[in-house]
Amino acid sequence: MTGEGRQATPDAPREQVGGSRHDPHVDVLGADPRRDEAEFRRDSAPRRTLLAAERTYLAWLRTGLGAIAVSVAVGRVAPALVGGSNLAYALLGAGYSVLGIFFIVYALVRARRLDAALAADAPVTLDWWALAITSAMGIVLAVATIAMVLTGL
Repeated sequence: MTGEGRQATPDAPREQVGGSRHDPHVDVLGADPRRDEAEFRRDSAPRRTLLAAERTYLAWLRTGLGAIAVSVAVGRVAPALVGGSNLAYALLGAGYSVLGIFFIVYALVRARRLDAALAADAPVTLDWWALAITSAMGIVLAVATIAMVLTGL
């Protein structure tokens, strides 16, 4: 139905948009539905991949900044609250800082590798070494934090 209850037919004149006639094959947003679907997929796949890579980069960056924030809390705030050994908490905080710096540096390395791979239309493999480093550091820091909490250092 169009306008005042009239039926839309292929021969009926199209309604005006913005006071002027427009191409009947182009919608209000300027998209042409006649466009080849394969062309659309070729254009949008790299764009989606690039946007996903950007979100991943930002996630690594957020994680790194979060680890640095934890390092400040552990290294400076926790000793003031619990009255434990400043040196032990400072060392633990430094460990979280190192982890945070690793996340931030790796985010940049990964983003550059992915950008180069997309430009070359090549696959990007998972960096097991980075996963091993972050997992090992995370486990060591978690165990050290639990030990400090339980022993009251």
